[in-house]
Amino acid sequence: MNVKLRSKKLSDGSQSLYLDIYIKGVRQYEFLGIKITKNDPQRKHKKQIAEMKRAKKELEVMANYHDVPQNFNGDEDFIEYFKNNAKNPTSKSVFHNFNDFVKAKTIKGKFPFKLVSEKLIEEYKSYLENHYKNSTAWMYLIKLKTILNKAVKDKLISIRPAKFIKNNFQNSLIIGPDIESFQWASSVADQINFPFTVLRKKRFSSRKVSIKDEGQDFRGKKVVIVDDVISSGNTILETVKLLKRRGVSKINVVCTHGIFSENALSKIKKAGV
Repeated sequence: MNVKLRSKKLSDGSQSLYLDIYIKGVRQYEFLGIKITKNDPQRKHKKQIAEMKRAKKELEVMANYHDVPQNFNGDEDFIEYFKNNAKNPTSKSVFHNFNDFVKAKTIKGKFPFKLVSEKLIEEYKSYLENHYKNSTAWMYLIKLKTILNKAVKDKLISIRPAKFIKNNFQNSLIIGPDIESFQWASSVADQINFPFTVLRKKRFSSRKVSIKDEGQDFRGKKVVIVDDVISSGNTILETVKLLKRRGVSKINVVCTHGIFSENALSKIKKAGV
């Protein structure tokens, strides 16, 4: 079982990218609608997007191949899942810390997935900030984020913003602020049949980033920026600045996990979101 990214040469000399999907002795092909011309200035960016699509398809194929539950009732034990995926000493330490934090909230000794919410993450963040140094609290939150992201990939946690966006932001363009956000933006857009695009981010330090587009026409459009976690908010703030320069009419932001360190939420609101 594998999913490979390949290209087909067209009569005009350009290349059309597609997926070569091989499952249980059966081969099928899926064209991505991504065309690379000779001396294409966006070649690298297009290939990055194609690779993200390949990775997303591979996750879907693996889920079906290994019978990962697609629709579950949320009663499965998140603590047991966390424990089984805490492979190194640091992750195990975070697991024990989080387990102690939610112990009073358990139901018959279990902590169901359906209780994992943005409110819970915010409460855990406040708990860490009150009991640990900033560096330790940050590290614990990042480790928890890793587990939550894996649960999304394993289709044990749905990407809930999709329904919220569809109900509240009709006729909007979904935007991922960087390549890493492709899986979130594309998944949300696919679920609600909205158009989407992904921007490019260059990181200079943990606190300084730049965001660029590919010359798209954003004038007058309503946009929804979608990402998995917002921590310091620097990526979102730089994305908002770019989109305002490009003349968008309205900007909304949705994430799956809001950490909002360093007064990030206030900064984002002041930026006009």
